[in-house]
Amino acid sequence: MRSLSIFTNLMIKFKRLEEIAKALKPIHQSGKSFHVTVIFKKNKLLCIANNNYKKLHPWHKFGRYLPTKSEGVYTSGIHSECAALIKLGRMECDDLTFVNLRIDNNGEPAMSKPCTNCHRVLEQVGYKQLWYYNGSDYVKL
Repeated sequence: MRSLSIFTNLMIKFKRLEEIAKALKPIHQSGKSFHVTVIFKKNKLLCIANNNYKKLHPWHKFGRYLPTKSEGVYTSGIHSECAALIKLGRMECDDLTFVNLRIDNNGEPAMSKPCTNCHRVLEQVGYKQLWYYNGSDYVKL
């Protein structure tokens, strides 16, 4: 019974985060995905960051931020996960929970699994939990 309560509370939190992400999405943005990463420590919100297609991450200069063959088309820029880490400014994140959201051009949630590179970066800094939307529900990575 208690686990059902925890699950219900998580779903309520994710729906609220979707509303925040929808509010942050630029009105005239089209053709590109709008990703948001939210970082929590226990129940305290620490950081909200979104992707940015106008800036390049320094890793691009060194060729370390390249797509894998399975990812197909790759759009350069700072992904929301890295933008959140930069904004947060912490070296160790093993006690933090990351939630990835993506809002499509219709204002609806869409698949938001981190790309291979972002997942590698998050694994290097560590994390307690990483949640993302898989197209129908929120799941832990």
